[in-house]
Amino acid sequence: MPRAAIIVTFDRLPCAGLGCYGNEWIDTPGFDALAAEGLVFENHIARQVHGETALVQRPRLQADWIATLRIRGVQTTLLHEPHSDMVIDHAAFETVRDCGGHDGVNVAAGDLPFARLVQRATAWLTEPSTSDRLLWLSSAGLPDVCRPPEDALDLYVEEFADRDIPWEGLSPEEFGRQPAIRAAYLSLLDHWLGELQKAVLARSEPALLIVLGCEGLIWQPVPRPTPVPGGLESQRTNPPWLLWSNETAFLPGRSQLLVQISDLPAIVHEWWERLSDFPFPQLPNHAAVATAGPGETVSVRTLSEAVVFTQRPTREVPIEPTDVRCFLKPEDPWDLNDVAGTRPDLVSHAAEQLIGGIEISPATVAAAPQTR
Repeated sequence: MPRAAIIVTFDRLPCAGLGCYGNEWIDTPGFDALAAEGLVFENHIARQVHGETALVQRPRLQADWIATLRIRGVQTTLLHEPHSDMVIDHAAFETVRDCGGHDGVNVAAGDLPFARLVQRATAWLTEPSTSDRLLWLSSAGLPDVCRPPEDALDLYVEEFADRDIPWEGLSPEEFGRQPAIRAAYLSLLDHWLGELQKAVLARSEPALLIVLGCEGLIWQPVPRPTPVPGGLESQRTNPPWLLWSNETAFLPGRSQLLVQISDLPAIVHEWWERLSDFPFPQLPNHAAVATAGPGETVSVRTLSEAVVFTQRPTREVPIEPTDVRCFLKPEDPWDLNDVAGTRPDLVSHAAEQLIGGIEISPATVAAAPQTR
């Protein structure tokens, strides 16, 4: 029987805004259902995000694994929004389609970019096929300035009624960055994700659904007029990642393994290659993840700490105290308490990993997302 894999990537998606990652006031039943019935990665580490310079080290995937899937007979389709920052070369796919859509107060909910993606994906799922198929949905996710339809604007405004927000005096940019407005837009994304799950459930063939954010988003109860402290950037470097399947054999749970988007090809190949012992006997299991940041900065992340060097250490040049920071995980999620001076053992171990040749995810620098 043919099998399908559906990958949904959001350029920007906040863990802190999802119920399955701890948010208690935004309604996200779609994400929550996937989390309850699927596998949730708690430690998906994105490339570094540098707020002061508005540069994003966005993840990029090599496309050769898509070609490998095509060789083995898998049909490949990429559907994308007009402004999505695709994390893989679209030329690798047999079929590529811009699904259109736009935001705005006077726009119908069904005409939002992600709604258009899901509608086209639903049609794709109903198309008869005798071959294995891969469908990739590339979404911009949560815009920097959100403009949800009028019917959704007031979903969460009452949550902020006691804060005396001068709604009528806000500029369009200030209005679109209000947490209540962002929450409304996020709930719309969640609704259409739920519709996608329903479409997958309606299939008789086995299907795997992978949903992940390429970058997180700083989610604060009140917008700040000044730049956000660097410690908050962990919200941007730890985006969500969920796996779900319509197969009853899928065992749900939450994984503490360190993963990056570069692990995606292996997971997809597992879906087709290991049919008898799904879900995945060989999940990615990194002891540490290294990422390149702005300039010469390089970071080493493990389950228990994050060590940031201003330049890659070598055996010839000793590490100066001013050249390194260390934060304990998970107790310091916002990187506020630098313990490099009191934990030289952690700094030394991270340096040895870099000197020893741990693979560093290269930085692909892009300008910050444009307002839509």
